[in-house]
Amino acid sequence: FPVTILILWIGLRLSNAAGTDLSCLLYRTTLSQPYSFHSCNNSSKIISLITTKMNLVRESLQACVTSLAASVFTLAVLAVLLIISYKTTLIAAAFLGGCYLWVAAMSRPKLFTNGRLIAAESTRVIKLLQEGLGGIRDILLDGTQGVYLQSYRAAEVNLRQAVATNISSKRFYISGSGCSPYN
Repeated sequence: FPVTILILWIGLRLSNAAGTDLSCLLYRTTLSQPYSFHSCNNSSKIISLITTKMNLVRESLQACVTSLAASVFTLAVLAVLLIISYKTTLIAAAFLGGCYLWVAAMSRPKLFTNGRLIAAESTRVIKLLQEGLGGIRDILLDGTQGVYLQSYRAAEVNLRQAVATNISSKRFYISGSGCSPYN
């Protein structure tokens, strides 16, 4: 169903947008702390919190959306297949297996390209965090938090979009071809 693709796409986009917003909020809050806060806290712990922990929150949101959609569609397909017949179920399984093999071959170049983008943007995000937190005294004195936040947001959005594309690319190929148990 096109509705399935739309629901999954919206869910992934919303969870990534929420993750980006939470990450940026945490970064903005950190940049706005007084210098005494930064001199007493280890910047690597702050960087880890902003990057790693926020990824876990975003991935949890994505997993919830995906699990909910998959559960509903799996139950519907299973009920239909049980009603139809055992033979039909085997034929459908062979057909779906072929579809998944085709999708794996078709999506490999995009996954490779996005993997390189994810690696580059991950490094850029860490670099921007380190620059911002390393120069926090000057940033606070100059009032340039917005400049650092804008650069961080751009890198974060690029990173999250590439991750979302990699997560959803196979599912969209399968769902779009009508070969999905999630249709």
